[in-house]
Amino acid sequence: MQETRLLHAVHFSKGCYLGQEIVERVRSRGAVHKGMALLNIDSAPPEAGAVVFSGEAKAGQILSAVFSPLEQQTVAFAMMGVEYLVGEKPLRVQDATASLRASSAFGPA
Repeated sequence: MQETRLLHAVHFSKGCYLGQEIVERVRSRGAVHKGMALLNIDSAPPEAGAVVFSGEAKAGQILSAVFSPLEQQTVAFAMMGVEYLVGEKPLRVQDATASLRASSAFGPA
């Protein structure tokens, strides 16, 4: 849950639910190392599992990608290291340029 940055949708004092213990443990320890991101990619959609690089470092992994006819580019969900979710570090997937989308469905980081 923390990876999606949708904590405003979680009610921490509501009754029991599956995964509640893990969600609370991560919240209390503040130990989130990865987060979901929306990317624009300047190529055809890569396969799920394709590696996202920042320089020579592995920054994350593509979860799913699709070509958007409306935007005329590939849009992808990726699981990224939190250090790559801020700033404007250059990203690439395979041999294509990628960038974090300016607006995210997942709210602020």
